[in-house]
Amino acid sequence: MFQAHRPWGNSFAPDGGERPLDAIRITAARNSRAMYMFAIANLSDKAFLGHLSVVDDKPKAKSEAAGKSGGVRISSRFSVSRGFPVANRAGKMLYDPVAPLLLKSVLQLAPKESAPIYLELDTRGMRAGLYRATLSLKKAMPGFQDVKVPVEVTVVDADLDEVAVDRAGYDYVGNTFANGKGARNVVGYLVERGYNVVYVCTSWIVPSETKDGGFTIRDFSPLDRHLDAVCATGIPRDRIKLWIYMGLEHNHPWNAPLNVKGRRSKPGDGVWERGVKSMVRQISSRVKQRYGIGKDRIYWYPIDEPSGPIDDPTFKSSMARAYHAAKTIKEDDPTNLTMTDPLPVFLASKEIETAMPRLAEVYDVMELYRPKTTAKTKALVAAQNFKEVWTYSISTKETSPVRYRRDTWENMRDGFREISTFWHMTQSAGSNFDSSDFTNPGRFDDYASLYVDLGKDEVMPSRRQIAADMGFEEARLIMWLRNRFKGDTAKLEKIESVVREAADTGTMAAMDRAREELLGMVGQSALRMCGENKK
Repeated sequence: MFQAHRPWGNSFAPDGGERPLDAIRITAARNSRAMYMFAIANLSDKAFLGHLSVVDDKPKAKSEAAGKSGGVRISSRFSVSRGFPVANRAGKMLYDPVAPLLLKSVLQLAPKESAPIYLELDTRGMRAGLYRATLSLKKAMPGFQDVKVPVEVTVVDADLDEVAVDRAGYDYVGNTFANGKGARNVVGYLVERGYNVVYVCTSWIVPSETKDGGFTIRDFSPLDRHLDAVCATGIPRDRIKLWIYMGLEHNHPWNAPLNVKGRRSKPGDGVWERGVKSMVRQISSRVKQRYGIGKDRIYWYPIDEPSGPIDDPTFKSSMARAYHAAKTIKEDDPTNLTMTDPLPVFLASKEIETAMPRLAEVYDVMELYRPKTTAKTKALVAAQNFKEVWTYSISTKETSPVRYRRDTWENMRDGFREISTFWHMTQSAGSNFDSSDFTNPGRFDDYASLYVDLGKDEVMPSRRQIAADMGFEEARLIMWLRNRFKGDTAKLEKIESVVREAADTGTMAAMDRAREELLGMVGQSALRMCGENKK
């Protein structure tokens, strides 16, 4: 076992740049998650089989055993996974999928094989203090030696559940409910990792025009199944928010081919506007009545990545249509929340200077394409009256995990909301294990950050998703510290300096250093060993 000198790279065979793993030290806040990564190599000519797990140290005294943080065993707070290589379309091997060990502890390595290992620590329910355990690699075959590495966990007295931090992501999980299937395990995985803004697509909920010119949604069951699954995870209902994609870039406000009068509606014809308003009213009423989700927790997302002239009277421009759609939604009820995400290249166009003030008239949330968010863009956004600013990136299997983590640090630096999304969590050309099985070249790619079988309701992360999860936990820490030291100018300046340094440098090492420095700012009058009284 060793500490790889390129822990997020794609080669883990020992090459002289590694250091032996002689100890594992992890610092984390309360009610949070932390990830520790190392590598392991089988240098022999024989296959290896053994058990790799974190085990509790024997207590040195009865008082220590009796007081193990209210009965919490540190070993139960760890999960062990390993990375596996998959090939991209060019045949390059990427250590992207991360799978739990068999039976949570069985490790297999082929002769001369190396692999990255991920220890995930979950501190939910743990008290602040110092915990000790041992990482044990116990052979199951002759010819190998058992290995033990001491583990030291410091939980600092910062309860991250004290700050409500939102998380959203583009996914197709709801599609399985629309097709009558379940994905409760996948939903549970997302909620455990902080996703509380549920992505909804109205193509599952088809309104139709009635003979009297009105509109009705006859079947809410796809939406109900999805939200029932979210609620079943135990997430408090007042934490659930909806992010509803309406798909209004098409020539009608619903995905039915024709309305009952045998024609498609278009913006400006009156029918289109009535359909949009009716859809918003009926969905809002449904989720309020059934789930207690009010309009203040619903983001209406009319059109994806609009661009073009905002004043096009023909509405052939998606930007003009996006403006008109949000205006229509706001005319029906000004308290409706709206969200837009201009096309990435549009952010660099001259039209953005004209469009941004107009968009601020009808949109509450501006979602910027993070890689194209320049100082000029930030200045344009800052001059407007948006309630919130989110960001998104478009990333694939080939994208470095650093991108997924750094996006959140950049949002924290720029004063944006913590919501940092990316396209996409579940979309792949086919199987995201096999990059050569794409069926529509030039349109789809392996974007998915999760390796998901929605049909069987199974999920495991990529290391890219793990990096995004790390960024989210760090955003929670930053926001906790900002609240903790509100009014303390010196401490706040220190926090922002650390955040800027990490975001500007943009490397994994810089973000690791920043995380440790921020955790060090929490401060404790004394650390206690488990079982001793907190001072």
